[in-house]
Amino acid sequence: MIDWGQLDINKVTFEVDAEGVQELTGAVVIPLKVFDGSGQFIFTHPVSIRSEFYLQLKTVDGWQVQFNKILQSRLKEELGRRRQRSVVSIQDRLKLSAIEKTISG
Repeated sequence: MIDWGQLDINKVTFEVDAEGVQELTGAVVIPLKVFDGSGQFIFTHPVSIRSEFYLQLKTVDGWQVQFNKILQSRLKEELGRRRQRSVVSIQDRLKLSAIEKTISG
């Protein structure tokens, strides 16, 4: 389990999983493979960008630099969210999984 509070965000690196890029209706989803400071894989994070924005961005000179800044920013936001989450105990998870309901009630 990752101790998000101890993870040095400034040492986190990522790479785009080019094989996993998807064009959906109205959006392009770019999966990022995220690594800790030692280079160990820690998780994959999908970044969604509006298709229209992505296509317009690609027409700008040096668009890759701006695109990389967007990916960095989105990943930094995700790491911030993960640091603020509290851990749900295994016991609580088991209790929650025992709750059985149907959609109709």
